[in-house]
Amino acid sequence: TLYASASGKGVIRSVNGGDSWTPINDGLGDGSVVTMEVVGTELYVGTYSKGIFRWMADKRWWEPIGSLHLHQILSLAVLDDFLYAGTGGGGVYKIQIAE
Repeated sequence: TLYASASGKGVIRSVNGGDSWTPINDGLGDGSVVTMEVVGTELYVGTYSKGIFRWMADKRWWEPIGSLHLHQILSLAVLDDFLYAGTGGGGVYKIQIAE
């Protein structure tokens, strides 16, 4: 599966090597996607003004995660069971993503 984003356009997904693309923006809102990180079948995105969202392929909708909904998320990284988010204010936040 491939994922892509363009400023202000949300996220698109391809399941056939890029031959066709489908928008997957239900629940994402209008926050511009800045960064993405894939973990298994889940996609995490950091937005310019609405924090972090998680897409789960089996549910087919976005859900906000963490308490960073008012932060500008500039980078995401995953290590073990944690998602690390770098913000425009210079902070780095750690969010547990595995139960």
